[in-house]
Amino acid sequence: MRLLAGLLLSFLLAFPIPVIVVEKELFKESFIRKTYRKVKLYIAKGYEREEIEEESVYISKLPEEFLRMYGIPGKTKYRMRAVMLIHFKKGKVFFYSPNDQEKNYTEDVLPGDTAVLESLGPLACDGIRECRLKVEPTDEWKELNGWKARKVVLKAVSNQGAFTTNRWYTRDSKLLLEAERLHMGNLITAVGSRLENLPSLKGILNALGNILRDYGAPVMEEYSDGVDTTREVVKSVRKVDLPESFFHVPEGYRKVGR
Repeated sequence: MRLLAGLLLSFLLAFPIPVIVVEKELFKESFIRKTYRKVKLYIAKGYEREEIEEESVYISKLPEEFLRMYGIPGKTKYRMRAVMLIHFKKGKVFFYSPNDQEKNYTEDVLPGDTAVLESLGPLACDGIRECRLKVEPTDEWKELNGWKARKVVLKAVSNQGAFTTNRWYTRDSKLLLEAERLHMGNLITAVGSRLENLPSLKGILNALGNILRDYGAPVMEEYSDGVDTTREVVKSVRKVDLPESFFHVPEGYRKVGR
């Protein structure tokens, strides 16, 4: 019976499903660090996969004479590659981080509302219970990678202050619109029935849904947290068919950690 169930699962995982691939670039800079990140985000109903390649340069603020005396480099480079597999279930989100070199993986499970709040980050006031998202469209337009985009100012407001980000939205790409609808659907699935008991989070998700309806999908975001200045830009989008197993930990990997 177990063999039959395993064969059935393998067959289902090999079956192709529609996936939208969004490629992004992120630039982050502070007085001691510069970061460049390439992101590939694969979005399907109930699944997302994030592939990251990142390079950071840290600049020492110590005096040059001190650095030379002790042989300390003035600049230090770090490179990182990572894959995150995300499964959205009713009321829960599962995060898997496979390590191809060690043939193992870690697993984290979060309540859906907690995971969604973390994914929204500053837009949800970093999880503060009373948070409102104010939407302020502007008359500023620009062309970004072939898409005509409109600037919209988002302000996440709580009793502990406000966070402001500038996002540029476009209606020119049907695929980007479809990708954003899929992502929003995944978030709503994860929160599940608890959404009615979380008026602040419901208001934020409703506001984001209204932005999608009125202004389109985001193609660029610019913001500063007082330390880092960040710009994230969508470079391309395409639709492919991939086996469902693409969103699962490879067979034979062992679980480590919790």
